[in-house]
Amino acid sequence: MGKFLLIDSKILPDVYTRVLEAKKLISDGVVKNATEAAKLAGVSRSAFYKYKDSVFDYNERYEGHIFTLHIILEDRAGVMMQFVNALYKLGANILTVYQDIPNGGRASLSVSFRAGLDDLNISDMVEMLKKVDGVVSVTQILG
Repeated sequence: MGKFLLIDSKILPDVYTRVLEAKKLISDGVVKNATEAAKLAGVSRSAFYKYKDSVFDYNERYEGHIFTLHIILEDRAGVMMQFVNALYKLGANILTVYQDIPNGGRASLSVSFRAGLDDLNISDMVEMLKKVDGVVSVTQILG
């Protein structure tokens, strides 16, 4: 993945905003395919395909990075808080937390979160979370 830059769209060639418009037409269900989207947005089909995977609305890039983990923790005071704190320090924005009733000294937890992962991939993140005191296992479910 390349380096990302934040650039005011006013200084960019028009093709980039037209590609974004075409992508929105597709995601909103206004059109059925890329050919229709490109035509309505006023961009060539080849330009749409050339840039569609590299041009994002500012928020779109981060909306796609939602992950869900299944975690097993030791059933003792403070372990879940240490885990949540570790997620926070790794730049995660926690969306949902679901914890089962502890059984046999273990607590099962599912956590969904949003993360930009600019300098860190999800595999590295999982490995770091496994090192939190009291964490028995961490498994990526979605994302």
